[in-house]
Amino acid sequence: MNEPAPPFHVSFVCSGNICRSPYAEAVLREMASAQGLDAQIRSSSLGTLGIEGHPAHELTLAIAAERGLNLIGFRSRGVDAERAESIDLFIALSSEHVRWLRTRFPEWDSDRVWLFTAPGVDDPPEDRQGIPDPVGADESEYRSTLESIDEGFPALWAAILGRI
Repeated sequence: MNEPAPPFHVSFVCSGNICRSPYAEAVLREMASAQGLDAQIRSSSLGTLGIEGHPAHELTLAIAAERGLNLIGFRSRGVDAERAESIDLFIALSSEHVRWLRTRFPEWDSDRVWLFTAPGVDDPPEDRQGIPDPVGADESEYRSTLESIDEGFPALWAAILGRI
């Protein structure tokens, strides 16, 4: 009897792994579940700053809850080689994170790292900066940032489905 294939593992990467990436992780998990693909797609998130064990930012938690996403048990994690091994696709929330991942892991194929705002593009154009970091901003900026993630998901979802 053949073992089922492991799920395609997508991980979102931002700086601290407390605002943008946990939210995107939850959105992807919800989309996969709604489409009956939660056994085929695994969602996670990481941060380039290496912050470990912190909950999602309180505004991210509140806005996610308003949208039906549960981040209560979420804890931040940093990017490291051991965690990276099991990840099939990294979705960087900014072009800075794309550069960081490619510098940190030069042995990776270029199609293993995508910019959120340019899904499926191995070498995103320099004018594609990604989703701005709301840390230190007010609630309206957090809402705007998370809305940008919501608005970008249809194209990202289609690209992920084309990849698996």
